[in-house]
Amino acid sequence: MISRINDFFIGRALAQTPQNNVTGSTFFDLFRFNSRAGATVNPERTLTGLITLIVRYFLVGAALFAFIYLILAGIKYVTAGGDAAKATEARQAIINAIIGLIVISLAFVIINFATGVGNVITTQ
Repeated sequence: MISRINDFFIGRALAQTPQNNVTGSTFFDLFRFNSRAGATVNPERTLTGLITLIVRYFLVGAALFAFIYLILAGIKYVTAGGDAAKATEARQAIINAIIGLIVISLAFVIINFATGVGNVITTQ
């Protein structure tokens, strides 16, 4: 999909032949499963492939955020200095960060599974 967008906008702007032998394409061809009859479906060139890619990047960003939150909560726990309230708050933040990482990991597995099943269905 990204290469089609690139071909549509940049290829035409530079008046060059588009890459991947996609000639005579219109804007609406960007969202079609097959650019020509009998072509195999490339999941990266579909709208669902683009949405899946965006969701994966979002999950990676969320995982990085949760990991940084875990590190900061660990630092807060270590520097609590015997204060029970601060230690309890930091411990709860650590638990929340770990739960967040587990949920993000499960979401990533579910997205990969659904994408794999979807690709098998569309290629049959």
